[in-house]
Order: sequence, then C-alpha cells, then structure tokens
Amino acid sequence: MNRWMLVACLVAVGCSNPVPTLHVFNWPDYFAADTVANFEKEFGCKVVLDYFDSPEMLRAKLEHPPSGFDVVFPSDEIVPSLSSASLLEPLDRSKIPNFVHIDARFKGLDFDRSNTHTVPYMWGMTGVAWNTKTVPGGISSWKQLFDGAATRKSSYLDDGHEVLVAAMFANGDDPRKPTAETIRRAADRVSKAKPTGWDSAPKTRLVVGDHAVAHAFSGDARQAAVAPERVADVGFAIPEEGGTIFVDNIAIAKGTRRSELAHAFVNYLLRPDVSASITRDMKFGNPNSAARALLPKELLDDPIVNPPESTLKRCVFLPVLTSEQRGLIEAAWAEIKGRG
Repeated sequence: MNRWMLVACLVAVGCSNPVPTLHVFNWPDYFAADTVANFEKEFGCKVVLDYFDSPEMLRAKLEHPPSGFDVVFPSDEIVPSLSSASLLEPLDRSKIPNFVHIDARFKGLDFDRSNTHTVPYMWGMTGVAWNTKTVPGGISSWKQLFDGAATRKSSYLDDGHEVLVAAMFANGDDPRKPTAETIRRAADRVSKAKPTGWDSAPKTRLVVGDHAVAHAFSGDARQAAVAPERVADVGFAIPEEGGTIFVDNIAIAKGTRRSELAHAFVNYLLRPDVSASITRDMKFGNPNSAARALLPKELLDDPIVNPPESTLKRCVFLPVLTSEQRGLIEAAWAEIKGRG
C-alpha cells in the first residue's frame, strides 16, 4: 500500500468513527474551570457550549424540537411549562445512579414532583449586591435599589420576571400572586428607576467597580466578593421585604440524538467530586449532600452560599405563571426595555 492509499484509509476510518459531540445550553460561567474538559477526556467526546441569559431565551430555543441541544439547565419556574409542552425528554434514572446523592429536601419539589424530567444542579437566592466603598451603609430594602438608581451606577438582571418580582416586593405586593394591577405597578416603578443597564451576570462589573449596586444572584455576588482584583469589598443581602430562591436543574432536551452521552453527562455532574468542584468555583448552594461533605468549612459556613433559616424564610420561589400572567409580564418587560 502506498502512502496516499494509507492516508485515504486513515481518513475514511476517521470519518466513519467521528468523535461524539454533546451540545450543552447553560447559564454563562456555571461550570468549574475543568468540568467540561475532564468530561471530554474521560468519555472521549467533544462538548459544545452555548449560553442563555434568561429562562425565556431557553424556552424560545427549545420550542421546536429537535432544538440542536442535548443537555439544558432550566430554572424551577419554567420546568412545568417545558414539561407540559413535551420539550424535555423523560430521564432514565437507571442511567443516573448518582441521583442518590441529592439531598431529600431537593427531591420531588413541586415543579417536578417525581423528578421525571429534571435533577437539581445548583441553587441560590436573588437579592442585591453592592460596592461597600460607594455604598458604605449597604442595602436593606428593595426601595433603595429602585429609588436610588437614578443617582448611582446600578444594574438589574436581564430577566423580566425577576425584575418585576423585585419591584413587587418594593411596592408591598405579593409576588407569588401577580395580577394585572400589581404587574403594572411594578413596571411603573422599574421604568422610573432608569438603571445603568441590564446584566444577568454583573459580577465582572462589581469587581471592577462599574456598578455600585446590582440586582444579582447570590453565587455571582459571592464570586465578586472573593475576587482578588476587586476594587472594594462586595456586600450581598436579601432585602427586608424578601427575595427569591431558585433551583437550577439539569434536563435533556426533546429530540436529542445523543441520549446515552447526555445521560452520562447528567450523571457525571452529580458525581460528588465534580459537583463539589463546581460549588468551590461558582459559590452557589449545592443540593448534593455527598458533594457538600467535600467542601471546605469556610464555604459551608458562608451565609451567602448556605444562608441561615432566618434568611430562607424571607425567600419565595418564583411562581409558575399562567399563560395570561406570562403574557402580561412579557408585555410589561418589552415596554420597559423599549424605553431604554
């Protein structure tokens, strides 16, 4: 066999045995530095990452299966609508033995009572972060975020539901039971506030001092607080009126052509050492009891990562919206963003 025939044969063999590719759709910066690379090496595959910055963006991408994505990370409030629309594959739990490590209090939650379509990944809270140099007194009320936004650099999450819920808290309305009137009042408050920007990952701006105050997820705030290059200390709190609590989940998108590899990735992410590494890097709460046993004491004792019951009692899950409520929130959000 001459050299060119050998090359042709090798190319043919390579083409007939392509490296399997897994397409993953997640929030930005939600893995440890080595999570994906280690999976690729261990399973002999390639992982292609894409990112969404709001639950609505995830929903839109999954609307017409197959979406092109294999593993996705829906937050609790959109799991019921994704499930009812048959946009998620039922999980084969026999292929996810590491599910046994999930703490009992995170199993069978209302949004997926049998964990038919999802397994918990990370959890956290939504509150307010601030630069202690610029805001030395800190933030204790949502009213300070909205009413003071015109006079200092601030950002709100680029998520209409979260932002309007925060405004409902500030208005004294119950965010668990949104009505046309409370949604309108919340939208009016947000429109008058005129934040510097919308940012679902404000940690970088907090670190460099671009934002004095940020509506933020707890893990992002904690990452900013421990960043060695930050310009000032970063504080975080759930305001006195309350905040939201969320559970982000791992699911398999409807129509995946890589079901076996997708299940392997789900199981891998629940492996205690892998899950603990993600929490060490990302600073979000961990629903994996075996992973928590591997975390350092300072992280377990951190009130942002593992808040006390007194804080959790002031937090609520975002409500699962009816189609009418969702339409009202989407319309209000479009109007707010349209005003700049």
